[in-house]
Amino acid sequence: MALVENDSYGQLSGIAEEDETFFHESHKGDRKLQNPRKRGARSQRKSRNTKTEKKASVPLIPVMVACDRNHHVIDAVLKKVSTEELQSQLEGQILAGSTLCFDAHLAHEHLAEKLSLTAKTLVSSSGERVKEGIYHIQTVNAYHSELKRWINGFFKGVATKYLQRYLGWKRYLKTHTFSIEGFLDQISIHWAYQHIT
Repeated sequence: MALVENDSYGQLSGIAEEDETFFHESHKGDRKLQNPRKRGARSQRKSRNTKTEKKASVPLIPVMVACDRNHHVIDAVLKKVSTEELQSQLEGQILAGSTLCFDAHLAHEHLAEKLSLTAKTLVSSSGERVKEGIYHIQTVNAYHSELKRWINGFFKGVATKYLQRYLGWKRYLKTHTFSIEGFLDQISIHWAYQHIT
């Protein structure tokens, strides 16, 4: 999976879409953070009075996804949703002269300007789904749904520290027709590059 984690499959072009989705922070498989019961000790049952209990909030991890209508995908796990972080992830990844569609969010306000792209902002909170008949963020939101079904459904969640690898794996499967030969080619290119550097 590490082979495809940071692979780039070309710049986005034409009409591109960008939006964020969120995953619950997970330490799946990390035994150090689990608090196992001592042998012979009784398990503590949860109180039936749930109204008085405060549920511990699990931090949300933002994931940025950008794609174009030719199925090129760029994604990244973010520390926070900010113009600066989005700019650093998208800088040089979208072909000049392209149009970037996104929803009305403070972090998106000056993003297209900083990337020298045409902006098309959709106010989804007001029910605006499509602008001028062709500009929308439905493609990227469909990818979000597919990604969440894959990670939360098929894998039953993944550890946050490995989330970027799973994004890369999904991106690879989305943009390539999988074959053993193609995957072996990726491995050989990776190892050749490692040897040179």
